[in-house]
Amino acid sequence: MLLQKCPFKGCGARITLLTYLGKDELKRDIALVVCSQGHQSVAPFTIPVDEADGLFTPSELFPPPKGQWFRTPGDSKILVGCPGCGSSGPVAEPIHHIESDGAVVPSWTCPYGCGYHQFIRLKDL
Repeated sequence: MLLQKCPFKGCGARITLLTYLGKDELKRDIALVVCSQGHQSVAPFTIPVDEADGLFTPSELFPPPKGQWFRTPGDSKILVGCPGCGSSGPVAEPIHHIESDGAVVPSWTCPYGCGYHQFIRLKDL
């Protein structure tokens, strides 16, 4: 389920913080959720990926341009071009895991501090 409102006993308030915790026994993504009323709960969620902002296409250029990703030769590390500032940064293990559909878990944050922070998906991985 895509969490948009607090799941705590029907509260329904706006979510102010969602911290990725990992997978539960059913292999669902779970997160600690905090709402504007201060309720905290652990709940399953789906990773939202906006096709216009979060879908990264493959690139043959190094460093990759904004919104594109590049696999380095030899060590096969993934670099992405930040849509916010254009700098490139790694999708770094053990921090990030890339799902079979290209979804990067947890969300990716620009390492150069421009403020870009989004759940991303690597197209054609």
